[in-house]
Amino acid sequence: MQFWKTIMLVTQRYSRLAAFLLIAANVGLCQNSSLNGSPRSAGAKRIQPSTSSIATLFHTPPAASGMSVYWAWFGPAVTREGIDRDLDNMKRAHISGAVLLPMYPMSLDDPQAGIKNLPFLSSEHLEMLKYAAEQCRKKGISLDVTMGTGWPYGGPWITPEFAARMIRIRESSEPLKPGEELVA
Repeated sequence: MQFWKTIMLVTQRYSRLAAFLLIAANVGLCQNSSLNGSPRSAGAKRIQPSTSSIATLFHTPPAASGMSVYWAWFGPAVTREGIDRDLDNMKRAHISGAVLLPMYPMSLDDPQAGIKNLPFLSSEHLEMLKYAAEQCRKKGISLDVTMGTGWPYGGPWITPEFAARMIRIRESSEPLKPGEELVA
């Protein structure tokens, strides 16, 4: 009964979402482990968390419940120093995971500005991926790597009939402008 009083208190002070997350965390805690993080043995008694333990978990959640972010590598024009800076900032912000998105270059190579786009999956690019993975492991940050964004940026192989288009809402009685085509 005390647990539900705590849920009501959280709902009043914070939000319904916070209460939902607290309930979800409690279900995981009670089914999978004791409050101190040690695994429950088969047949072990279900633990009902106290108000103070729930409050502690709410204010200092375990790292596994942290948020993840998209980590875009444009070019990829990345350096070890840039990777270290990004990961340090993520750690400081309590981010516990990143989804790495290799993307198109933002600018051409410029040695004077220190910009060098690494060819995708070149030995240099793979070395930076390896370095990022090693640093993530050391900092306790999970890392997922995608092969690209999946967004329709196109390229020289995409002909105009397959290229992304602008969608515009118009009145049905409004005539099409020159060059416009009705597709839906």
